[in-house]
Amino acid sequence: MRLVSIENGAAVLAVTCFSLEKTLTCGQCFRWRPEPDGSYTGVVKGEVLNARQEADNLILKPVSEATLQNLWISYFDLQRDYEAMNQQLLQKAPWLAAPIETGKGIRLLQQDPWETTITFLFSANNHIPRITKSIEQLSYRYGTLINRINDHDNHAFPKPDQLTDLTLEDWRAVGAGYRANYLFQTVRQWKACYRLMSEQQHRDPRADRELLQTLPGVGPKVSACINLFGMGARHQFPVDVWVRRMVKSLWPEAPQTDAAIEAEALNLFGEAAGYVQQLLFYHARLQKIK
Repeated sequence: MRLVSIENGAAVLAVTCFSLEKTLTCGQCFRWRPEPDGSYTGVVKGEVLNARQEADNLILKPVSEATLQNLWISYFDLQRDYEAMNQQLLQKAPWLAAPIETGKGIRLLQQDPWETTITFLFSANNHIPRITKSIEQLSYRYGTLINRINDHDNHAFPKPDQLTDLTLEDWRAVGAGYRANYLFQTVRQWKACYRLMSEQQHRDPRADRELLQTLPGVGPKVSACINLFGMGARHQFPVDVWVRRMVKSLWPEAPQTDAAIEAEALNLFGEAAGYVQQLLFYHARLQKIK
């Protein structure tokens, strides 16, 4: 990544092996909306950003030097060499050739743990358009209004205290369905759970997952997603129906059970496991759409 310019509240970054569209639509985040000009507008940690890609240039606005350095570069994971990672993965697993080609440009976003927890509780047995709609409704109804751009109100994702008084019916009204009770209870347990994770002398993703799984509705797959997308723990390999199908279709020596697939993938790919999972997920969904 190279900073080309930053002036008048807009930054231009030269980034190779990056696709804004794939990164924002591959199922790891749900608060970016496409604009008529091909750009995307999103709300991240209380900041509203419009992002547009022109060839290898990424244009971000409004930004300051501080928000660019302290938030957006890390959020989009722009300093990591994904091209080198792809080459290393192909040497380890040649069967990843098609997913790497399909998903080239995807980057793992560095998101907020609390928002990611609520988001992926909504994701259980759900699909991306419905999750996106639910998260947008939740933010619109209960999050703090940040600004209004192009006749669209942008709200921050609600904090735990802003959701404490919601009833089960309130959760169902934003599309939670059977997940309403999980969300209702998790809001009340989140602060204690996150405090325990933060108090660990040495952060251990396995211990974090065990703590996350004490939250109602959080099982192995959802806890892995929260760790991967919300806590930056890249040594994760969430297995869902899409990933399972791709693994068994492409991986000659694929284990049979989800737990064994996860364990073997972590052993094979190490810190790149979470990235491989996204490549497989994106490739599977694209094949289904085709």
